[in-house]
Amino acid sequence: MNNTIDPTDLDRAKRSIRKLIGEIARLTKSDVEPNDFFAKFLDHTVRALSANGGAFWVVDEGNVLQLSHQINLHAAVGYLDDTAEQQHRQLLLATVNSQLPGSVPPHSGATDNSPGNPTDRLILLQPIVVDERCSGVVEIFHEPATKTTTCDGYQEFLSRTADLAADYFRNRKLQSLSAQETRWQQLEAFSNAVHSSLNPKTVAYTIVNDARPVIGCDRLSVALLHKGKARIETVSGQEVINHRSNLIRNLTELVAGVIKSGEPFSWNDESTSTPPTDSSHQADSPETNLGAITDYTSESGCSRLQIVPLFDSSQNHRSQNHRLAGANAIGALIVEYFKESANNSSELTTTIARQSESALSNARRHDSIFLLPLWHWLGDRASRRRFSLRAIAALILIAAITYMLLVVPAEFRVEGKGALLPETRRDVFAEETGVIRNVLVKHGQQVTAGDTIIEMENIDLAVRLQQAKARLVQTADELEIKEAQRDARILNETDTIQLAGEIMSLSSLRDSLTREITLLQQRIDKLTVCSPIDGVVTTWNPYEKLTARPVNNGNRLLNVADDSRGWILEVKLPEDRSGHVLQAHKSGQPLHVEYILATEPETRFRGQVKTIAARAETTEEDGSYVMLVIELDADEQPPLRPGAEVRAHISCGERCLGYVWFHELIDFVHSRVLF
Repeated sequence: MNNTIDPTDLDRAKRSIRKLIGEIARLTKSDVEPNDFFAKFLDHTVRALSANGGAFWVVDEGNVLQLSHQINLHAAVGYLDDTAEQQHRQLLLATVNSQLPGSVPPHSGATDNSPGNPTDRLILLQPIVVDERCSGVVEIFHEPATKTTTCDGYQEFLSRTADLAADYFRNRKLQSLSAQETRWQQLEAFSNAVHSSLNPKTVAYTIVNDARPVIGCDRLSVALLHKGKARIETVSGQEVINHRSNLIRNLTELVAGVIKSGEPFSWNDESTSTPPTDSSHQADSPETNLGAITDYTSESGCSRLQIVPLFDSSQNHRSQNHRLAGANAIGALIVEYFKESANNSSELTTTIARQSESALSNARRHDSIFLLPLWHWLGDRASRRRFSLRAIAALILIAAITYMLLVVPAEFRVEGKGALLPETRRDVFAEETGVIRNVLVKHGQQVTAGDTIIEMENIDLAVRLQQAKARLVQTADELEIKEAQRDARILNETDTIQLAGEIMSLSSLRDSLTREITLLQQRIDKLTVCSPIDGVVTTWNPYEKLTARPVNNGNRLLNVADDSRGWILEVKLPEDRSGHVLQAHKSGQPLHVEYILATEPETRFRGQVKTIAARAETTEEDGSYVMLVIELDADEQPPLRPGAEVRAHISCGERCLGYVWFHELIDFVHSRVLF
């Protein structure tokens, strides 16, 4: 047998090995992830050595071995019992501790838990040493070698590849240190920026815009508590927030639950964390409100969400009592991811949260100082050495105005518009459908109860009346003839019975026609409209408005008012001002009214509220209003003209001068801004 090795095959094998080593060298200089590097490194090594299989073991910070990647491990090793597994593990640990390579023949070592090779293969071990520390072990399973030089060649190849792997570990470590240094620089810049202002709004904007690239999230938001209610203050990339949108409302509801629990909350599209396990706190946990989580995540489309409560830095928020921690909360930091991100450091998010709560706590305490803008102005004047007598006088003036607005009482009155009207007045309505043919009165004309004021015509009723009268005459004639035949007694018994029936039918028809004529006549009589009371016609220009106009039963035609009796004011008070009048009315004291006529604005008249409507009314012209009836002062009677326009001021007691002057602005802020 010729055992001579062909030089060509040998040269080809050397080139192949050099090529594989070159590929491994290129891998060490690339940015490939560790798992991909281990897989490709092991694949090249096993192929170069024509081995049965191999494994790449990584040593973590605790000096614990972890299998990172393997090729045909189980096929090469076979079944190992617990003792064999322990021997193999001890063999790997011995290599880690000694940091020396080795080749271990099959079934070598003791049978106890000491290091050994319990397999049928030759095991080649090569530690990867980085900075005098073993970072990993390359394990190769090979057929047993017959020559020592062969094992030495295997070991030399593994030594070269291990050096390349060590270079990869060093590069990764340098990249990690560089990234960490960059991160700390970013954190330092963020810390300087977030503490550079004492305006809570500015601090919140700085947090969401400067911390987002540091954390590496897709969107960052800050929620703050205002009078115990959570409010989304800022969102990265957005200058204006629509608090009525479904997205913001759902997020606000979710954040409120997290703040109340006092515990961080995290969610991803595969599972949801549940921080507290104590049943006494489960009610405050956001997990109990699955609807809020589902609503927001469905609306926003995020794949991962973190909410970290922010606490007042002056309080001990690290108490074990979650409810106490929730009571000291000032807001929350909301971190969102919409795509996979390599950076998902909870520690980094926690660091940002601690910096943020410190800056926000300082800003909120500073912003709560009484009359802060005034102290800023005074400090600015003092720092510029211009705090003169003029500044002192201005300060005294501001203090005096403030005292006057907050302490000095003044009469509080609300305004409404209305009309001067007789207390006794009646609307005249059409009692029958028809066409108005004649209007017998005009505006301002005195009328007496029962006077005809409008004449109407209904041709249909007139025709029906004439037809009914004609049928009545015809029926009466026929009945008279039938009665004469009956009285003559010239018919036989059968005809006499038939005649009696016809007489009865005609008599019934006559009575029915008589009643119909009476009813029709009554309806025709209603076409003549009379005045219901003594008084004056207050409707303007009724002749032009009503003549030849078709009307239906119930239509309003005229208004008649008795101007010889008492007069009142009917004032339409806007509904948003009626609350002040109702509150003053509950005190039981009379509500005094001062009013002027549009025709005599220089003269003031007085009265008092007599009646307040139980409900509001709404019209297109006046909007929503509450009707007030004002009784006139008998000693100050204004010129009595029905319908005269008035402006009335209703007294609602005393309030501080500032509220009297600015109550409309204050009410607007309460209803439109704070609500």
